Amino acid sequence: MSKRKTGFSLLPIWLKVSILVTETFFVLILGTVVVYHFADLQRIEREKGGAEHALSLADSLSDLSRYSAECTLFSINQPEAEAHLQSCEEAKSEFEQRASARGPDYLHLPDETISSINHRDTTHFSSYSLKITGTEEHIRAVLDDYFKVYTGTGVQLSSLSEVYTTGRLVLVHLPELYAYLIMTRDEAVHAQGLDASYSHLLQTQGAVYRIVEQAENTMRVLVQTVANKEIEKISTQLIDLHSQITDYFEFLEQTKLAATGQSSYQRNIEQMSIVGELLDDVKSLNISLSERFLFYLDQQYAETQQRLILVFGMTLALQALLLVLYGAIARTFADAKSSASKLAANLAKQDKMFSIIGHELRTPASALKMQIDELVTQGSREPRLKELSHTAEHLLDVLDDMRVGSSTSISDEFKVEAEFSVYQLCEEVVHSLYFLASRYKVNLHFNASNYANISSYGRKKQIRQIVINLVKNAILHSEGSRVELRLQTEEQTDKTSFSVQVLDNGAGIKDSLKASLFEAFERGESKSSGTGLGLYVSRQLAKEMEGGDLTLRDNPTGGSIFELRFTLYNFDPELEEDSTAVSLIQGKRILFVEDTPTLLMLGHAILARSGAEVIDASHGKDALARFEDGDYDLVITDIMMPEMDGYELTRQLRERGFAKPIIGVTGATVGSEADRLLDSGADSVLPKPLTLENLNAALRAIDDSGKSE
Repeated sequence: MSKRKTGFSLLPIWLKVSILVTETFFVLILGTVVVYHFADLQRIEREKGGAEHALSLADSLSDLSRYSAECTLFSINQPEAEAHLQSCEEAKSEFEQRASARGPDYLHLPDETISSINHRDTTHFSSYSLKITGTEEHIRAVLDDYFKVYTGTGVQLSSLSEVYTTGRLVLVHLPELYAYLIMTRDEAVHAQGLDASYSHLLQTQGAVYRIVEQAENTMRVLVQTVANKEIEKISTQLIDLHSQITDYFEFLEQTKLAATGQSSYQRNIEQMSIVGELLDDVKSLNISLSERFLFYLDQQYAETQQRLILVFGMTLALQALLLVLYGAIARTFADAKSSASKLAANLAKQDKMFSIIGHELRTPASALKMQIDELVTQGSREPRLKELSHTAEHLLDVLDDMRVGSSTSISDEFKVEAEFSVYQLCEEVVHSLYFLASRYKVNLHFNASNYANISSYGRKKQIRQIVINLVKNAILHSEGSRVELRLQTEEQTDKTSFSVQVLDNGAGIKDSLKASLFEAFERGESKSSGTGLGLYVSRQLAKEMEGGDLTLRDNPTGGSIFELRFTLYNFDPELEEDSTAVSLIQGKRILFVEDTPTLLMLGHAILARSGAEVIDASHGKDALARFEDGDYDLVITDIMMPEMDGYELTRQLRERGFAKPIIGVTGATVGSEADRLLDSGADSVLPKPLTLENLNAALRAIDDSGKSE
């Protein structure tokens, strides 16, 4: 037992591919967003780890500060220096123990530095740089570690201003300020009274000024970014620190030669005390900013997590919406396909019904018209024959009107030229549409006050088609209560120019719609049903005639005016000949297939009288049998026949290699019988009754088509 197809499986391939591509892009975008946010979280984790590592490095700087201070005081050539030996050794031991616990080997003092501290030599006392260099190397190593944390965690690339500024202060500016204050302090001890050493001190002081100014610039950016009282307080503390550093440097300047009356040792103790307070303030600032740094990182981490959760939530919601949408599309498509199948079945039934109705109505009407024409041809003088012929022709025209806008297959008949009266044609149109106008409560009038009663020669059916379209449109779409068909003429030597106007008093047509109104499938703002092809086809037909055109303008009294203009030759009975039609079939061998005996007899007579050799067949099988008996130049066949219809006959003839023209003749002009016969291999399809004029036009069109190819 076959499984029932699901809604998705019923979708066309292009729609399935579109859905799969959409889902693929959806997954790729989601994956990219998720990866981006996870990378953000990992970066923040690294930055938090860097902040915590910075606290450990701050302890290293504190140890170095005490170590450097005690050993520097011990290294000076003063009696009081001996008192700092034990403190130096204790600070050295404590520093090395902590350094060993932290791991880096570079935090151990070099042997030559320790040796110079334990064996002081006054003759080489000016080479204090050896003693200072050991401490500086440790300090610079710690600063390098700070910078590695700063660059390794990606703080310098943070898009969040408060994270970038606090991170730069905590990991760059304040550690540098702390370190250079230590080096300034130690330089000041050894530079006292020595000009060469004093220049080094000035360089270190300049570095401190540069660092504190950079820190203030970074702090100003932070204050501008974050409107926070705590940040403003820290900024004030930094400004105060800058002022205190300036006071310290002024103190060093004033006491550089120990001119204050104090001993050199007392001056060193005092300046170390000052620097100790400055270092405490720097450390306090660093702790406060580290807390803000961690706070901003935690805040950013939480916001990133929230965004990630929001992305997942929105993704799930959007995916659910897409699934609902896909389901709706699948159901809609399935319903549409089912409805289309039902509609196609109904249309096929309706088409079949119309075909049968058209065939049953047109066949006897065609037989009647052909019999009347045959009597006229044989010279009958019955005065009522002309009236009967006109009545039969009018009935056939009414049947043609039933397929207006619904079929394009039977078009060769429009190119048939014949004698007719435009005035009478307009009268017939008004008469045939009178019931439709009454149904829509529209007063329909025909006005031919400026018209000469002229018999013309031209394409009657083509003009009738256009006029019917225009009058029908006015009745159905104008929303007015009055429609007037107005006929005017302008006579020339052997021609007459016609103006057929259709006026209505309806709502009119907007200027914005006029330009596109004659395009295919344009219906303007009409509320009535339609295909939107009527005006497009009508203008194309109009332009095929001499001086032909179809235009639109506003009605001065309200509504619209459609005007059809064309020129026709005046009919001259003496010049009427049928030699063209006769010459096209004269001498040809024609297989004529028709199941209605009367039409078979009359059609045979018309063809034979035109000089053709005609072989009759009453249905498709009979025609195939006769086809084997000889060579034919043309096949003319009915469509709806017993035994074998025209479709099968046409297919069989083409399969057997018959490449010459096959022309269908059918009474079923309302449905799609003509289209089906063309699809089966016919060259043209004509409506019944068969006339030499229609046959001539069809053969000429087939011949022109063959030449163009």
